[in-house]
Amino acid sequence: MRVLVTGGSGFIGRVLVDRLSTSGHEVHRVVRGTPEAGEVGLDLGAHKIDLSGLPGNSLDGIDAAINLAGEPITASRWSATKRERIRSSRILTTDILARALTTCTPVPKVLVSASAIGYYGNRNEEELVEDSPPGKGFLAEVCIGWEAATRPAEEHGIRVVKVRTGIVLGRGSGALAAQVRLFKLGMGGKLGRGQQWMSWIALADEVRIFLYALEQESLSGPVNACAPHPVRNSEFTKVLASTLGKRGMLGVPAAVLRLALGEVADEMLLTSQQVQPKCLQDAGFRYEIDHVGEAIFAAL
Repeated sequence: MRVLVTGGSGFIGRVLVDRLSTSGHEVHRVVRGTPEAGEVGLDLGAHKIDLSGLPGNSLDGIDAAINLAGEPITASRWSATKRERIRSSRILTTDILARALTTCTPVPKVLVSASAIGYYGNRNEEELVEDSPPGKGFLAEVCIGWEAATRPAEEHGIRVVKVRTGIVLGRGSGALAAQVRLFKLGMGGKLGRGQQWMSWIALADEVRIFLYALEQESLSGPVNACAPHPVRNSEFTKVLASTLGKRGMLGVPAAVLRLALGEVADEMLLTSQQVQPKCLQDAGFRYEIDHVGEAIFAAL
């Protein structure tokens, strides 16, 4: 297939683009600025794309699109500027892409668009599946808008899959790297009470899910991209400590996290999301890595 990909230089995107290419697909990356041959340029400020890098200056002949674009969400205080970049890099990019795909003749068969389990907000002990209602908070609002931005594609008959990704564990994972840094500072224990649920996914399976969604015609709408066995933060840190050969590490009280990080503490580190990948399992997807210890070992 000819596949259009946004966010192809990111943590997930680099691996996914490589897999697409080695599988024989023709990949056209969407890039910021002036595109080179075979690329599409994206100008968020002007709300438009530059097709000068494609044959005939047209998207005609694109079979599918994968949307991974998004400002990295880091565990550090978010300024107003950072919040706007998080929001616009997802919602505006998705809107531009979805509208551009509707101009193709014929329209592509599928748009696989990234989202996140941040959609559910902090849900404590509630078990969450794809039809669970959205939560509250900044990240939940971003995810709601992110998914809604795919609507133009859906309205033009394009199959849209919204991949709600959990914490991705792989080499270069920002979330895991942050935890490892805490261990090196002697504070690698549980965060807060450690009872919050963490829904994770190995990078290898994350990439396989995007490829599966591309080809599995029965999949559409929201899909939870998480391993079927979420763990509490206390268990996650215990497994990570064992893998790193560390013992007796001090945890970080919730009050300290909130003082240091503000809203980020509750939005990212203390939030509890026990998410199940019901749609993927019903569709027959099989995980290569479904134990958190194996995922952490592979990522370090």
